[in-house]
Amino acid sequence: FSAEDSIRWLAQDNVAKGYIVDLIEFAEASDKGYETRIDDVRALRADLARQLHLLGAGVILSKLCKSDTLASTLFIRLLEPHVSETIINFDSVVDIKFDQHFDLNIERHRLLLKILRNSQLVRSVSLPPAVSRSENASFYAEGSQAKLPTRISGQDYPKVGVIDSGITNAAVKEWCIKTSNGFDPNDCDPHHGSQVASLLVGGKSLNPELDGLEDDGCLIYDIWMPVRNDNSRFHSYFEAYGEFFDWLDLEVRAAVRDGVKIFNLSINFKEYVRDDAYSFSASQIDRISKKHNVLFVISAGNLTPLDYRQSWPSGTALLSDIDRLSQPSEAVTAVTVGAINPPGCEKNIHGAPTIYTRRGPGVSMGVKPDVVHYGGFVQRGNATTGLVSANGNGKFIQESGTSFSAPLVAKMLASLDYRTGKVLTRNALVAMLIHHSRFPTPLLEKSVSSYVRRRYVGFGTPTVSENSLVTDDCTITLLFEGNLKKGEVVEFEFKWPNSLFKNGKCFGAATLTLVYDS
Repeated sequence: FSAEDSIRWLAQDNVAKGYIVDLIEFAEASDKGYETRIDDVRALRADLARQLHLLGAGVILSKLCKSDTLASTLFIRLLEPHVSETIINFDSVVDIKFDQHFDLNIERHRLLLKILRNSQLVRSVSLPPAVSRSENASFYAEGSQAKLPTRISGQDYPKVGVIDSGITNAAVKEWCIKTSNGFDPNDCDPHHGSQVASLLVGGKSLNPELDGLEDDGCLIYDIWMPVRNDNSRFHSYFEAYGEFFDWLDLEVRAAVRDGVKIFNLSINFKEYVRDDAYSFSASQIDRISKKHNVLFVISAGNLTPLDYRQSWPSGTALLSDIDRLSQPSEAVTAVTVGAINPPGCEKNIHGAPTIYTRRGPGVSMGVKPDVVHYGGFVQRGNATTGLVSANGNGKFIQESGTSFSAPLVAKMLASLDYRTGKVLTRNALVAMLIHHSRFPTPLLEKSVSSYVRRRYVGFGTPTVSENSLVTDDCTITLLFEGNLKKGEVVEFEFKWPNSLFKNGKCFGAATLTLVYDS
């Protein structure tokens, strides 16, 4: 991107004021006459520091994140020279609350980008994405008889951490085991978090006509985020991009102590997934997931109304990246959820991808989204979406979006964890979810190629936890887990049932689902 591009982007209110810089990761080595020494790396750093001092005062270079595993990712801010001296620190995070003095001098930005482009230490430079949630049409379902379930004292339930804009609905708050609300409520959306949590707590009661929903009841660990579409104050709290993930790391650690393993994140960044790079936000989701042995369920993101596709099966061609997934939904350790149409709309086929859901693939053609679920349909001129939730004021509302398909899947994973005594690992839970997923009927048409099918619905729609654990008499599910070293083989002596032998030959079908960590 050019300096003009960066000035336009960084002048927005809802982005961090600086550049994300990835360094080449050098390690000491000597091979076939080529030698890399730590002194060489130090010399490259010193040279980059000297070049940055040519910009004068106000240059702040520091680590983007406190995590030691990401020492090669930096954040560079360009402040007005009179505000601060130049600070170059490759090894620590530098907190300076001077974003209001961010320098918009285009010549300084041109020189900065030139210095970074010419440095042998720099691998890539990117602009920080904006943080948001996509909003769709909604209406209040007046006269609705549905109500949220009541929590029974002393009874245990599945648990989900909700990382969203805060739960304000009084009936939903009764299900909260703990609330972390360190932000001004005026800087958090008053409804979005309540709608997400209401589907976790009472999705079946609110939507009795929908199939594939878990039984009601869910304990919520409520983690507030300062995100709202009309007046985002996100970067008033998190100056640098990595500061948010350092905060998220601490919040997840606290929730894990209360027995939470599944976290619903229906917030996306306004930057779509690219084929040539794995985003910093996705790498942070991976780091936190592995560190705390937790599982994030992330919404795939929504298109804006101007970019809506035509109703299925029209508009399925993959012609551009405009409808690609939003970051960080390419995270390989997370379960990414897209949206399909619920029943009740003639124009939008039941079970088909919605006109707003973002599609894959992930990085390097990886399968993303992983699964799909009901997200509400969109029909111009009709406020009905086919999916009911409860907003912060306690009113029943119909709204559409992948924000509302994600909690339906998070509830499935939490229920699997609960029903199996909370002994399954993160990978085992993913394996059970994916193994029992099936493609929606509209995607099974011969006209839909496997390539298109994977890009829009991943592995399909998962089944409720009870059906995953209790199969019919003609089916058996075997789950193996462990660590394989190079050269090792796992064997399981399986005796084919006599009922599946005929004329000396066996018949039947076997499906293998493999989930692994790199």
